[in-house]
Amino acid sequence: MSVAELIAELATLESDQPEDENDIIAELDRCRAAVEAGGRTVPRSEVVRWLEGWGTPDFKPGRQHQR
Repeated sequence: MSVAELIAELATLESDQPEDENDIIAELDRCRAAVEAGGRTVPRSEVVRWLEGWGTPDFKPGRQHQR
């Protein structure tokens, strides 16, 4: 699946979206604050490797790295 195809598919998934945009913004703010406070993050190289696995037999959805 290409990036364009993924974005197009995500744009059509309105039913999976939270009902209130304010909830989305609040959650993003909580995540940003947690990172700024020293919370755990996933190294870019691991994210890239996971994204490159999309659409392959080895792909595993969800959180793969519990630290």
